[in-house]
Amino acid sequence: KFVDMPTKTTVSEILKEDSEAEVFVPNLFALGSKAIEKGNAYHKLMQHINFDICKKAFVLNDLMGAMSGILTAEERAYINVDELARFLRDPITVGLLSRKLIREQEFIALMNPPNSKAEDGMVLQGIVDLICEGENDLVIVDYKTNSWTDERRYIEHYGKQVEIYARVTGEAMRKKVSKKYLYSFTIGKYIEIK
Repeated sequence: KFVDMPTKTTVSEILKEDSEAEVFVPNLFALGSKAIEKGNAYHKLMQHINFDICKKAFVLNDLMGAMSGILTAEERAYINVDELARFLRDPITVGLLSRKLIREQEFIALMNPPNSKAEDGMVLQGIVDLICEGENDLVIVDYKTNSWTDERRYIEHYGKQVEIYARVTGEAMRKKVSKKYLYSFTIGKYIEIK
């Protein structure tokens, strides 16, 4: 399966080749520009928002003010403020604030994918949305802006991606990954990948 893959690839490309896992890899061009722009706006906001806002009682106007310094007016139009407030008030989010937060961490790693005949492995590239570093462990969070409401669908389609992110991050930082989550803004909750 991986024999014909280039020696440098992305996590998404590996998942496309792993047909046995029946992993969904979104075709960004098929999604349309609105879905892409929404995802980009959320990821940009999550990369730059001051999470200290979670530590106090806030109102929606506080969120609008926080976004105005980060996003353009066009990007803000894609953000559902209620979804954002739900994320910021979630007990898991609040609990993660005691950790060191590393956002939008790009990585390049050498891996040997399953069934690969490549002796030297392949260079794998990706971006981890949020790494929450504790004293002895890591928590990985991957944000999703899909409109799906079925948690199983997220796990089936993105679980392996988060597993790869956890493996690469854990090895690179030499710490155990204790939890792996997808966060669905649509559902408004963390979905644990076990």
